[in-house]
Amino acid sequence: MVHRPSRRAVSLRRLLALALLQTALFTMIPALAWGGALLLSDRILLPSAAPQPPAAPGVAPAAAPEPRQRALARLSRTWECSASGLPPGVIPAHALVRVAGNLEVTTFDIGWAIHLGERPGRLLAVCAR
Repeated sequence: MVHRPSRRAVSLRRLLALALLQTALFTMIPALAWGGALLLSDRILLPSAAPQPPAAPGVAPAAAPEPRQRALARLSRTWECSASGLPPGVIPAHALVRVAGNLEVTTFDIGWAIHLGERPGRLLAVCAR
């Protein structure tokens, strides 16, 4: 006589498999889409981060970063932010945005709405913290 699992056991296995698949999709797809979008637009989001050519001999070095750039760098370190996307598997929790000239830390959802043009402002970086 062959043992067949009960209908209830089969449905619980299916529910578990569906839950695992759903969790994987809801965490990986947005993270990949978000990372790809930032990788494509990193020069637009943070043009000051682009490498600068070395100064010619006899030319004075560039001035120190302006306060706005220092504030952005400080917040990026504190909140573990990146303008080019977070590593795979890291789900963004917050975002750095500039709204009406002010640098703000917002939720990731608000940052994404700004990126999509649904809210005013400019997305600068996404943050792991």
